[in-house]
Amino acid sequence: MNIIIEEDIKKIIELKANWEKLKNKTVLVTGATGMIGQYIIFTLLELNNLYDYNINILALCRNKNKAENVFKDVKENKLLKFIFQDVGQEMNLNMEINYIIHTASPANPKFYSTNPVGTIMANTIGTRNSLELAKKSEASYCYISTMEIYGQMENDLGIKEEEYGAINSLDIRSCYPESKKLGENMCIAYKEQYGIDIKIIRPAHTYGPGMSIDDPRVQCEFMKKVLNNEDIIMKSDGTMERTYTYVADVVSGVFFAILNGNDVVYNVANEDAVISIRGLAETIISSKKNSKSRLIINIQNEKGWSKIKSKIMNCDRLKSIGWTSLFNVRDGIERTMKYHICVKEEKQI
Repeated sequence: MNIIIEEDIKKIIELKANWEKLKNKTVLVTGATGMIGQYIIFTLLELNNLYDYNINILALCRNKNKAENVFKDVKENKLLKFIFQDVGQEMNLNMEINYIIHTASPANPKFYSTNPVGTIMANTIGTRNSLELAKKSEASYCYISTMEIYGQMENDLGIKEEEYGAINSLDIRSCYPESKKLGENMCIAYKEQYGIDIKIIRPAHTYGPGMSIDDPRVQCEFMKKVLNNEDIIMKSDGTMERTYTYVADVVSGVFFAILNGNDVVYNVANEDAVISIRGLAETIISSKKNSKSRLIINIQNEKGWSKIKSKIMNCDRLKSIGWTSLFNVRDGIERTMKYHICVKEEKQI
């Protein structure tokens, strides 16, 4: 396991969620090779290693080659079983399952415009199939949603779980938040109609080890430039702000909600990790030792760039059950950069 991920997993476990609830249980994780999915699986494996919890882990994913690469150091573990299928297919698993954590979802924004139908299907049919399995196996169910379901709001500061805004259903980009929103409603419907124990997690912008360096989102584009000693050319003034939350903080929030929480919906965000796009670029450049990259501001059409600040979610509900964030933006960026440097060096060997 990568040393950065290994250190993160230990910090997650040190937070002292009610881990014993997982002892001798079977946990199915969809989207197992994704950033959040793999962190969840590594955490469960480490709980087995540290405390002999005998947690049976079912890792559901599509790409066998990617799974073998991500889990190359643990793939022979007897308590880890892989299920290779698309979440759009029915999940015909005839075994006892106690928890289902549904992380599978198209996370790459380029798919929202190039494959909006596929995005909708993954977020709805995939959710329906995993909920059907939860109904059949009487498993507790955790749905990884998104902060984007809040849409446009008059007040974007300190958003609580019971608040909601508007989403333009005629915008093709809305295929992602609208289908995620329907996924949430499906969870509530299954809870009310079939009595399934439901948890819904709404993470902020998430980044960290496990996110592809070729991901088109701004944090990855900036990191790729710096790792290749290229300049970051910013086509706006970079004043727009976003909340970035490190993946280890998101995953610890998932476990606290599942194991400690009594509410259904939980925001997960580092409320202190609000940073401008320019500040993010400067932090990424300074995180690499002897960086040769420069930040170049080349405003092309200033009027076309949004000045609206990112939504900042209120996480009091999650904090009330013992959760706390561990990584500020600089810590998270430095750890992510170290991870990608390690990956790059491994490929060169």
